[in-house]
Amino acid sequence: MRFKELLEEPVSSSWIDDLTFVEFEDGTTGVQMTTRGGRSYFIDGVSEHDYNRWMRAMSKGKHWWSDIKYFY
Repeated sequence: MRFKELLEEPVSSSWIDDLTFVEFEDGTTGVQMTTRGGRSYFIDGVSEHDYNRWMRAMSKGKHWWSDIKYFY
């Protein structure tokens, strides 16, 4: 499947190394998350709005646990 849109911004976090928002040609979305330990995860269904909230969060890791992990 091809990417329609890709937003990647630097992340300042002790646990998360990279967060990248992806929108595919079919309209589905998600976030590629890479941890400092090198593990990579794709969180399916995260909207661009929720990605932007995550990027603005003071703690990216705390936001993961409170607003992303159990909702997607």
